[in-house]
Amino acid sequence: MNTKHNKWMVRWFIIIYFFGAVPIGVVVTALSQVLSCSLSKTEHTFYTLMTAYLIIGIIALLLYGKDMLSEIKKENSVMMLIKKIFLSSMVLLIIEAAANVIYGILGGTETQNEKILNISIRTPIFVFGALLVMVILAPIVEEIIFRFILQNYLNKKVSRYSSVVSIVGTSIIFAMFHAGVTPEITVYIVIGMVLGFAYKKTDNLVVVIVAHMINNLIAYLI
Repeated sequence: MNTKHNKWMVRWFIIIYFFGAVPIGVVVTALSQVLSCSLSKTEHTFYTLMTAYLIIGIIALLLYGKDMLSEIKKENSVMMLIKKIFLSSMVLLIIEAAANVIYGILGGTETQNEKILNISIRTPIFVFGALLVMVILAPIVEEIIFRFILQNYLNKKVSRYSSVVSIVGTSIIFAMFHAGVTPEITVYIVIGMVLGFAYKKTDNLVVVIVAHMINNLIAYLI
């Protein structure tokens, strides 16, 4: 994949997600006032994130659309690709379920993603938008940023135990991105490590993107 595209992707991700959150939030607030809708803090966060991911997702598809098709074509057969996706998805779902059970037993509360998913469920008009962003665009953006760009970068830069350092390091950053420095960070570290290992094992970005999509879809449905 194009190194120039990686630089542009990281730049746009940082600009839109971190610096663009304020202006996007202002637009969301203005629209809610025009439409006479009262939004809670979590709901406002959800709509801001949904808009940001929509923009970043479109950029990701424009930059990496052809490359993702190449990832699909490099497999020997469609069945082999499906097998890799199925196994990666099953391992992710099982390990994440176990991590959530342990997190709950230890007194963990609802994760940020669960709060956001519950909001989208309570607001039918945004169901399609939530599915588009959280089930399709977010996995594409996050796997390109964390697995393809960051994990590969660390793997090349670290001389000893590169695979372990790249997977663990990327997983911690991935978890902090989702949960900050809170107890639920442990759940996201586990998710990140499973996706990181799946990417390392399959060497196929599409496999981890689809596994991530399936995971988010099931979380949304239940």
